[in-house]
Amino acid sequence: SRFFLTNQPVRSTIRVEVDGVELPKTAASGTVNWSYDFGTNSVNFTPFAVPEPGAELFVRYTAECLE
Repeated sequence: SRFFLTNQPVRSTIRVEVDGVELPKTAASGTVNWSYDFGTNSVNFTPFAVPEPGAELFVRYTAECLE
């Protein structure tokens, strides 16, 4: 349910795809599907939104520029 990122993302650019379909951060009903945790640099899925075993998951984002 937790997927660690390799770089710090620009938070507003994070997009999550499961099996080629974008999974919105919040469903139309207002239920949260996933969140970003700055402290662990990870995307965390809520229990009902965890991808099925074997699902293809992509987390796309723009990396934060560190100078």
